[in-house]
Amino acid sequence: MVFGNNAFHPGSQTPADPPRVRELEYTMEIKGQDGRVLWGEAWSTANPEAKDPFALAIASDGKTIVGADFDGAHYPTSTR
Repeated sequence: MVFGNNAFHPGSQTPADPPRVRELEYTMEIKGQDGRVLWGEAWSTANPEAKDPFALAIASDGKTIVGADFDGAHYPTSTR
């Protein structure tokens, strides 16, 4: 769900407009790692020039990733 627009979801929509569903391919390039913590940059097919730094941590179960970037959080995701 996207409210308004940003570098990864361009458009004329504002936060007051109804949210929209978007599906994008994106790339996450890992730049470094220290134990279970890693960081890098991500960009989408919508705007490859807009790179967004992120930091993630692999949980102790070795299957769950949590983290954040400048736009918000990457909620727990299972890597199976």
